[in-house]
Amino acid sequence: MTATKHVLGSFRLATGQRDAPETLAGMPADLRKLLWKNPSAWKSDERAGLARYFLTSGNQDLVARFKVLDEDRASLAALPSCNLLIMRELTGKDVRTTRVFHRGNWLDKDEVVEAATPTILNPWPARLSAQPTRLRKMADQW
Repeated sequence: MTATKHVLGSFRLATGQRDAPETLAGMPADLRKLLWKNPSAWKSDERAGLARYFLTSGNQDLVARFKVLDEDRASLAALPSCNLLIMRELTGKDVRTTRVFHRGNWLDKDEVVEAATPTILNPWPARLSAQPTRLRKMADQW
């Protein structure tokens, strides 16, 4: 059998910004409007919304999974949060004084100790503040 070539003809394709085709008619208006924008200008939440729409458009299992995900995120957002400062030094009137315990007895406090680098170690770099802190020491090591 010999292969024969067939020519179907010439095609002309024209595009424009008219009403959306029937396939996009069911899409929410905000997502439809997003399709006219340059994809590099999309924000992360816009990109996620568009991906979610196309992923769930024909898959009811994914719709159910996204619903559970939304419920979990809502319950997580409803949890109370605590603004406890952990990684910041206290300054001003909030600075705590550090004292030496006399013979290790925490009830018997002796002289006040200032923050400094022990003399046995290398001197503290001048590019950092004159008052070194344990947090800056950790950050300098990393």
